[in-house]
Amino acid sequence: MQKTRDGDRRAAEALVRAVSPKIFALAYRMFKNQADAEEVVQEALLKLWKVIPEWEFGKAKVETWLYRVTYNLCIDKLRAAKKYIAEEIDDNHVSNSISAEQSLIVSQSASSLGASIETLPSRQKSAIILTYYEGLSAKEAGAIMDISVEAVESLLARAKRKLKEMIKQQEFSDGLVN
Repeated sequence: MQKTRDGDRRAAEALVRAVSPKIFALAYRMFKNQADAEEVVQEALLKLWKVIPEWEFGKAKVETWLYRVTYNLCIDKLRAAKKYIAEEIDDNHVSNSISAEQSLIVSQSASSLGASIETLPSRQKSAIILTYYEGLSAKEAGAIMDISVEAVESLLARAKRKLKEMIKQQEFSDGLVN
């Protein structure tokens, strides 16, 4: 960061290569749309370039600051467009060693979970995305969402309870249909 602030082009390129995939993943999970995610990443990086001259070393980590900026840009864009946050379903996690039937069951389960996550209130969805899909701690997620660790944990607990209810209800409905 110091080298970037001093005008070192290679350091700036290295910084962009290091942080872009992480903030893109967050934005993509929020939008489920590559174009919107790329737009937000560009906006976040522009904001970073604007603050580099005044950056206070030791006060905040660049990644945490960028996650926060990216998160806020996503929320603003979602509110403006009245879209909903969607969870990314990654079919690549399905092992090649399982049968086609097992693969279909896993895919349907992931799809059902994704649909259930989509119906959660936005703050609960955000907490789920930041902690489970981005792998951030409750402390980091709280800093990004501008809430306490306890509030993040509360959001996660409520989200998990709601998801369990929805999954049980879905299993019950499936049982009645079959």
